[in-house]
Amino acid sequence: RELTSGFRKTIQGFRDSNFTNMLPGKIADFPDEWIEQNYLEDIMFSGSGGSRNDLGKSIRNSIANFSGHKPKVIPVHKQKNSWYFTKEQLNDYVYQRYAQAKNFEPGHQCIISAKNNGDWEHFNYEDLMFIMPEGAFGIGKDFVSLQHIFPLDENSIEAWLGGTQNRKSIFDHFNLFEDDGSRVIIKKHVPRHNINTFLAIAGVTDHIQAILMGRVDITQNKHYQHQAESQSYQTASLAINMLEKAYDENNQALTKSFQLSLFTTQQKPCIPVNLPSPRTEVSRRMAALSRSSKTVKNTGVGNVKLTTSLMINPELNTEHNLKQNMQTFGETTAEVVDYITGTMSDKFLPELKRAHDKLVQQNLADKAKSLLQRHAKLHPLGFGACTRDVARWGCPHALKCQSGLPCGYFTLTGRLGEAEEASRR
Repeated sequence: RELTSGFRKTIQGFRDSNFTNMLPGKIADFPDEWIEQNYLEDIMFSGSGGSRNDLGKSIRNSIANFSGHKPKVIPVHKQKNSWYFTKEQLNDYVYQRYAQAKNFEPGHQCIISAKNNGDWEHFNYEDLMFIMPEGAFGIGKDFVSLQHIFPLDENSIEAWLGGTQNRKSIFDHFNLFEDDGSRVIIKKHVPRHNINTFLAIAGVTDHIQAILMGRVDITQNKHYQHQAESQSYQTASLAINMLEKAYDENNQALTKSFQLSLFTTQQKPCIPVNLPSPRTEVSRRMAALSRSSKTVKNTGVGNVKLTTSLMINPELNTEHNLKQNMQTFGETTAEVVDYITGTMSDKFLPELKRAHDKLVQQNLADKAKSLLQRHAKLHPLGFGACTRDVARWGCPHALKCQSGLPCGYFTLTGRLGEAEEASRR
């Protein structure tokens, strides 16, 4: 409330005058009737002026668009003019812009109404928590009308989260992008779903969740919870906690204070002399064989370097064959979609192929393309690949697929040596 106290006083001043005097004090107390345009900056208007970087032109356009008033122009020299508005014109502009933007009928001026159990509840703007001048809720703040104060609305929240293409989001401001380089877009209802998901993870009962989220029907909770993901997060969290606990216990067991003293006197350490064992012809050959068969990394690229071989699938083109053998599926969503489109078969992502083919047969090409874009996640592993977005959400199963255990996200990629590795595990 302290940050918005000035705005609350402004609206209270409107209400005290019955919305007849809507000018700021500095303008109302100005001795002259004509007010020069530059004097209005930081009193009635602020901002960068948009792409033109001309706040004065934005002021003149706004006043003309909402009230139809044009300024008096006084030339200063050939390349500069001064623009003047009367106090009456400015007061009418503030009133007319309010009247066109919201319900501004007498008795409902600067009031927001909402239904509560069938009854209408009315709240003055100055009693709300989040109020700001028109244009101040945006990230860019090209043009802000300081006398037009409104509550925070869902459109501003959606723009902040990237839901509006022609408005700058908080992610655009800090140059943040998705993993594939695309623009970050979060729907405005996602935070509400996340809160419900976290409450479910914490084990909060349904009726408490409903109270916290303002619901009457507790059966609506399940529509805002992502139970499968909640269970995954909870499993991953418990696994991490257990690993940290085991790590701490192992470290404590190695400290001196946790070791049993077997001797009362301190013995000097005796360092044994390590004599080099004689290297026979057999040991030298075994060591050379071990070094030659040892791989640096169990990856597609590493396997190609080691074996200098590729396994060619005649049904794939050259690009997809190379990507399959080296497990370089692509960095962007479009590249992964292209790879999956050209390689999915009855052995590689068969469920996705059946769903995609069914949509194509029904002449739903757009939906088929959207299906592949949603599932364009293919992260190479030392053994096979993962179709889960592990870069963002991690693995809730502690990579059990690498031990040969079944996992719904795991798939074989078809690279050289993968079948033998699968039979071994």
